[in-house]
Amino acid sequence: MIQFGDLCRPSLTVDGLRNLLADRRTARLPIPRAILVSEYDRRDLNQDLLGGSVRPVAKADQAPEHDGQAIGVVEGVVVMSHPDISRGKARLVF
Repeated sequence: MIQFGDLCRPSLTVDGLRNLLADRRTARLPIPRAILVSEYDRRDLNQDLLGGSVRPVAKADQAPEHDGQAIGVVEGVVVMSHPDISRGKARLVF
């Protein structure tokens, strides 16, 4: 069941991060070395990346103890979570 608050909550997707990087390349802006996202968005992005994987992901690589590590790489940029980032926001690290 979707509640009203869920409709207004910002979220990040892998496609959104790809678009962000494509826009920066088109505008000839510097490409970040890393993208930091919130702890809340980490799980959704991780699932999005796992779902789009070309090869099956080993169960050991899906274990919760990996949650503090890098989420993945999008367009050559490492995506990681950080507790000081607000939900639905991303911080670019150059």
